[in-house]
Amino acid sequence: MKPLQASSGDLNADRRADYAEMLHADGDHAAAAELLLGALEMTPQWAMGWFRLGEMQQAAGAAELAAQAWTMSLQLDPSDRQGAALNLQLIGKAPAPDALPSAFVETLFDHYAESFDESLVGRLGYRLPGMLDQAIRAARPGRFPLALDLGCGTGLMGQRLRPIADRLEGYDISAKMLRKARAKGVYDFLDKADLRDFPYAGPKADLVTV
Repeated sequence: MKPLQASSGDLNADRRADYAEMLHADGDHAAAAELLLGALEMTPQWAMGWFRLGEMQQAAGAAELAAQAWTMSLQLDPSDRQGAALNLQLIGKAPAPDALPSAFVETLFDHYAESFDESLVGRLGYRLPGMLDQAIRAARPGRFPLALDLGCGTGLMGQRLRPIADRLEGYDISAKMLRKARAKGVYDFLDKADLRDFPYAGPKADLVTV
C-alpha cells in the first residue's frame, strides 16, 4: 500500500516529510525516520505523520519505536483511518481487533478506487462476478424486480446484474468506489453505507449480492 498523502499543515514540516519519504524509498529507513521525527516535532498533532513514522521505524528494525508511533497515531485519530491498530496487532503489541475499523476500510478502498478494476480484473484475473452471474441464472432463471448489490465497489457485479434486474441498487463504504460505479451507468440508485451497520429500510429485495 502506498503512503496516504495528506499535508501536516506546515510547509516546512511537509518538506521534511517529503525528504523522509525519498530516503525511505531509497532504503535508508533510519535516516528517514529521524527526519520525519523532526517534522513531527514541528507538527505533533499530525496523526498520519506518526503512522508513517511507525512504518519507517519498523522498516529500520526499531519495533518498539514503531509501536510508540502507531500508538500516538491512534490516540490522535481514534477512527484509525491508517490502520495503526492493525499494525500494532501484527507486531504483537495489541490484541487482534474484532473487525477492521470502518474508517480504515473506507480509506483503503478510496485509495485503490482508481486502479481497482485494472488490478483486479486485468492483473489478477478476477472472475467472481461472472461465476456468481452463472450461479444466479442457473438457480433462478428470469428477472428480479429488486436487486441489491452490497459492497458494490466499482460496479463489476452490477454490470452482470443489470440485465436481470428491473431495479438495481448499490451500496458501498467508499465514496470513490461509488463514483466509479456511477460512471458505469448500470445502477438505478447508489448510496454510501457501512454494511456492518446497514440502514436499509426499503422494500424487501428479491436478490442480494455481497
